[in-house]
Amino acid sequence: MANRKPRAGALLTLEEVYRKPVGPASDPKSLYALLLRFVAWRRERNWSETTLKTQTHHDYRFILWAAERGLNYGAEITRPILERYQRHLYQYRKANGEPLSTRTQRTALQPLQVWFRWMAQQNLILANPAADLELPRLEKRLPRTILSVDEVETVLGLCDLNTPMGIRDRALLELLWSTGIRRGEVAKLEIHSPDFSRRILTIVQGKGKQDRVIPVGLRALRWLRRWLYQVRPEVLVNPECKALFLAMDGVEGLTTSGIT
Repeated sequence: MANRKPRAGALLTLEEVYRKPVGPASDPKSLYALLLRFVAWRRERNWSETTLKTQTHHDYRFILWAAERGLNYGAEITRPILERYQRHLYQYRKANGEPLSTRTQRTALQPLQVWFRWMAQQNLILANPAADLELPRLEKRLPRTILSVDEVETVLGLCDLNTPMGIRDRALLELLWSTGIRRGEVAKLEIHSPDFSRRILTIVQGKGKQDRVIPVGLRALRWLRRWLYQVRPEVLVNPECKALFLAMDGVEGLTTSGIT
């Protein structure tokens, strides 16, 4: 098998994982088959696709690493094997020669803990080899860069207010600055999400599939109102689209990557 190392770039999609079987994939006891079974089990319990994508990516990378060493079954994975994989992550170097950060190493190992615990609970393996796996300790650091108020105002002022896109972007940035919500939550906002009279924003199925209501500052509300009632109707092409922030084709809402 070719030497394939964990990729530092974008996460693999679930579709990519399905298209790239590893080892004796047809054997129901193989690691690859157990991973697909685990994904199906979590989907049945309404776990978010984002969580599934992240965890499946890291579990799949471990399967590749194990397969390169002739390990294809859950019963073959022991605590020393997992510790060996942990050392592999510690020693791994990216294309630019830098090591993986402690946080990245933890992010790669935590899904394995969840997956092997599930295997043990389902009696698919005799014992959980990841039960006492000690993860790297996170360093406690302050953010490297904190924008001053003047710097934030400079960023907000970059939007071209002579264009519909500029007004949309200004409203979006003002909302992010006022509330601190996530990009994925912005992408799910609809035209009825802001309540201007109560000065609140309703987030439906945010992180952890939790609904929440958060306050919004007056300035952000003014920009939202301008976008929603003055500019959005001019951009809208598809009347069925209820997304608060439209892509500039007017057909659908902004995606998370579009917001980025």
